Amino acid sequence: MPLIVSEIENQYGEKIVDEEYYLENGKWYCEKINCYSSEALGLGSCQCVSHDPIDKFEVSRETILEIIQENPLLIKDLTEEEWRDLENYRKNKRYRLECVCKEIYNLEPEELKERLLEFKERFNLSEKELKKLLKEEMPKIVREYLEEELNLKNKSNKVMKQK
Repeated sequence: MPLIVSEIENQYGEKIVDEEYYLENGKWYCEKINCYSSEALGLGSCQCVSHDPIDKFEVSRETILEIIQENPLLIKDLTEEEWRDLENYRKNKRYRLECVCKEIYNLEPEELKERLLEFKERFNLSEKELKKLLKEEMPKIVREYLEEELNLKNKSNKVMKQK
């Protein structure tokens, strides 16, 4: 079952999907209306000869998690396969995070977070300075984890843990 993010009403009063996301052959895709005058969709008189009425493109699992974070009610629409796919992605990401932290810093992610907080306090760093430090000095996977844990950005996957 696709994750329907938005619907619109066509000229016949029918609800049609404007934007949806779904898992197909192990990849996530987005389909969005491209032509809001499409006759085929009941939106107008365009025959869509030189273009498709709907765009389809691949999206990352991170994007799907962000969409669910913004629209938590979408969780109920996930199929078992989609749920497993996203949960495995989160687990694999955590494993990669742990490996990088151990290899580079010889610490668990939580220990690294605590040390960073101590560093921030000791040197009286602002959030902006801390963000800059993370951006310049940390591998991407570690930076993203720390930004999330230290509430330096609004995006979070915590909604996934609720299901």
